[in-house]
Amino acid sequence: MNNWKFIAKYGKNKIVQRTYIFLFLVPFLITTLVKFDLLKIIEAIPFSWHMFFYSSVFFTLGNLVYHFFAPSIIKDNNSYFEFSTESKNWDHLNMYAEELKIPFDDYTTDVKNFRGESYHDIFTEDQFEEFIQTIPAPKHKIYNFLYEYFRQQRTTSPPSTLGFGQVANNPEFNFETYKHYGQELDRNSTHNLRVAFWKIYEFAKTERDTSRIICLIFYVIGTFLISLVTFNSIYIVIKNGLTVWIN
Repeated sequence: MNNWKFIAKYGKNKIVQRTYIFLFLVPFLITTLVKFDLLKIIEAIPFSWHMFFYSSVFFTLGNLVYHFFAPSIIKDNNSYFEFSTESKNWDHLNMYAEELKIPFDDYTTDVKNFRGESYHDIFTEDQFEEFIQTIPAPKHKIYNFLYEYFRQQRTTSPPSTLGFGQVANNPEFNFETYKHYGQELDRNSTHNLRVAFWKIYEFAKTERDTSRIICLIFYVIGTFLISLVTFNSIYIVIKNGLTVWIN
């Protein structure tokens, strides 16, 4: 429950987003009623306007924390389907990764230093275990993430018979092979974009611990207070209804 995806159910809720209005509306109405000596109307309000006001305060505070600190990949997308239907691509994903400070360059550099001339960012599990032992402990978590990030993506190498160069004058060129290779690249690109999106999305869900916890606390308090207001209102209606029915 304590992750940005769950918190986004509050942050993207249109009603919760608009609760800031009551920060101004409630004090204005109460002040106006007091000014015109209409205290009986205040007393007749069928719920605690104090609790209603404070629930708006906490929802608004939660909205502010969510707006400024929730990862953009969570705020902008509910799923990969939404991401793809809006024609977003690797450029958008790179911006999300940069915001989260995922150290792709550091990882690549360390892998190159470890493997030397035999550089490749895809490891077997045993090779990765050997590699991770050469890395400082604080980097282990993020490097494990990056290992899985690259491991689940597909790569395609052109067959040696493809025949690049001057196509018209190259007797080795095979259009069907070229076509198949192009289709494979397209399929892999789509697959890799989906994998990369979900990997970064899952990574983002538990980032920025302090902001995430504070945001959730604000929303939970707001929910608790508005629930008390709602239950109190229901109780008053039922109580008055029973009184009228008995009389």
